[in-house]
Amino acid sequence: MELTVEKTVLRMKEECKTDVQEHPLDCELVLPDVCPDIARVLKCRTEASVISQQITGDRLTAQGNVGVQLLYVDEDGEIRMDVRDLPFYHEFVLPDGAQAAAVTAQMAYSNWRMVNARKVELHAAVSLCAKPWGVRDLSLVTGAHGAGVQTLAKEIQATGWLAQNEKIITVNDEIQLETGNIHSILYSTAVVRDAACKCVTDKTMIKGNLAISALYRDADGSFEVFRTDVPFSQIVETPGADEHSVCSLRCEVTALELRPRTGLDGVCKTVLVSAGVTVNVTAMQTQTLSLVEEAYSTEYSLCVHRGEYDLQQLTAAVDEVVTRQSQLELGREIASVIDVWCDVTGVRTECTDDAVRVTGMIAACVLALDSEQSPVVIDKTVDFAWEYEGETALLSVADVAVSLQKTGFTLTGPASMELHTELLVQANVFRTAGTGGITEITVDTAAQPYRAPYPMAVYYARAGERLFDIARRYRTTVAAVQAANHTDVDLAAGGPLLIPCR
Repeated sequence: MELTVEKTVLRMKEECKTDVQEHPLDCELVLPDVCPDIARVLKCRTEASVISQQITGDRLTAQGNVGVQLLYVDEDGEIRMDVRDLPFYHEFVLPDGAQAAAVTAQMAYSNWRMVNARKVELHAAVSLCAKPWGVRDLSLVTGAHGAGVQTLAKEIQATGWLAQNEKIITVNDEIQLETGNIHSILYSTAVVRDAACKCVTDKTMIKGNLAISALYRDADGSFEVFRTDVPFSQIVETPGADEHSVCSLRCEVTALELRPRTGLDGVCKTVLVSAGVTVNVTAMQTQTLSLVEEAYSTEYSLCVHRGEYDLQQLTAAVDEVVTRQSQLELGREIASVIDVWCDVTGVRTECTDDAVRVTGMIAACVLALDSEQSPVVIDKTVDFAWEYEGETALLSVADVAVSLQKTGFTLTGPASMELHTELLVQANVFRTAGTGGITEITVDTAAQPYRAPYPMAVYYARAGERLFDIARRYRTTVAAVQAANHTDVDLAAGGPLLIPCR
């Protein structure tokens, strides 16, 4: 009888070695003619982002942007802001087996020096992290029939990779302020909140809100903050996905422009919004597989091929908002706080057998007025930590992302304040479902079939010994051993067993 081997294909995403490099960024920031002279620089804030990436052969080219916000005081004591974008390109050499890569960027350092009333020197570097990966199709044996082949299978749950796609979404809107009259926008930022995704046939539907916050100077000279949410939605191609798939979504705001517009009445209450949001979608699916662990033939010599691989099961797709309050000692007395903005830096992930720990820092920038009503900037950092404890051991983690969702503050004294932050922690947590297994079974049917020299044998089994091992030793079947001994168990109770050999 001809041997028939049943197989299933599980597509796995295999991570290659991570490559971290620095891209230097040295330039002179010269004020446009419309900007007044600099009397004092308060802050030169830089923020890096990757806009696109392209693979050609073994080269990965990342195109990015460093947004620069120069906050300064002019000769009349007014706070001013000069905003510009500094593009950059960086090339990586991909390792063997890499088919795609994810590149992230953060500022390694940023130093500035005022040269004169019109010029500021910027010396900075962007830390670029390239995580290349490839796709491997594992052909796993789930059954075998014919040629006297007997198998022992184990049921496991394994998560396979289906598709990953990245897309840039353009968000445009027109915001109407209920009150106020914008003289100039000093600072603006945006994050994605309430992002959600759902897989359908070969596609993933995405929706979310672009949460915009801006500090502006009103026409009456006061400082005001407006906040608004702009909803967006998009469909991203994810071949192979369906309604049973699990999708992982990461969103990053890579561009933001706010343009005030004055009405016919001379009042500026309208702001035109133009933003770019990069969305990265990964579609996965967890399957229950019955994989053959051991095999033998009662009639022929069997060749069993084994492969080395790690099967992973997705145990948690974490999407958790972490709220924290931190006491800040400002180091000087202030009269009032104009605004506070924060960045997440230095994120690190540590994975043990049964827990995942994420640590990092929140860098807070406090724009305030001192006792003489002069603008000052105070920089402070606070640590944060988050931990996930798994129900099972052998945990691993992938695609960790930490983003700032909300920032607030409460003054607790003339030189102290409480900082309120909301962090969004996203991570895909896996556990090892299996390592290695049978990938192929072949039999030499041209050879003379095996015939036992005796019809029956008596075997003294140990308690707990598998009937599969006993049947394999005598080249018979588990069913035959069970029938001869009037039992339906798979483990021997101990003592003599009748073993039919023909």
